[in-house]
Amino acid sequence: MLADGRLKPQKSLARRIAYLDGCDIGRHSGVYEAPRAVLRAIPGVVLVEFPAHHESSRCCGGPLMASAPEMAADIAARRVREALEAGAEMIAVACPTCFINLKEGANRAGVKIEIQDVTGLLHRSLK
Repeated sequence: MLADGRLKPQKSLARRIAYLDGCDIGRHSGVYEAPRAVLRAIPGVVLVEFPAHHESSRCCGGPLMASAPEMAADIAARRVREALEAGAEMIAVACPTCFINLKEGANRAGVKIEIQDVTGLLHRSLK
């Protein structure tokens, strides 16, 4: 819908955003560019990359939330720190597990960084 002009993001979101390639959508399904294309379509967004991204992306730790919650939060805290080191002001995800776990990771790391879903960011830019 973005490509054919049926969706036209208009509201600017002046943020440096790092997109985390979730395990399922990324390595398991091979979808890397579609979420980035959505983010790039939003006026004002500057996309920055995690040190390891696309096929080399690292898990957020979310699959461990039930069996090893401390480990999951520690892994997520590492991802949050990596995003900050890359210059991100926000982390965008396309996975609800990543969304939840990265929020916990930010708490664990003691940092304030917004974690948002890609489609939610698109919705904001359409209003």
